[in-house]
Amino acid sequence: YLDADVDERARRRHRQLKASGARARLGAVREAMLKRDLNDLKRKINPLSQAADAVVVDSTHLTLREVADKIVRMVRANKDRFPEAVIRGLAAKGQVPKGCYDGH
Repeated sequence: YLDADVDERARRRHRQLKASGARARLGAVREAMLKRDLNDLKRKINPLSQAADAVVVDSTHLTLREVADKIVRMVRANKDRFPEAVIRGLAAKGQVPKGCYDGH
């Protein structure tokens, strides 16, 4: 279950918006994010919830590469839950950043 502090998620989104040329205020981005989070949690059909057996990865203070490395390490450490085929499949689809999966 990938998570991050709302302030960090807002900063990241704000940077994305500015990089794409959009005008946005950080406070407005944060408020929109909080509203979306609440809607996701309270929707009647398929509300956002953490699975009982989920492993939480807090990405607040991590780079994208660090998150990917952490997830790969966690999967490898729990091979009984996540067979190597899962990692190979993700890598083949380009869903594991280059250099994070060495084929072992």
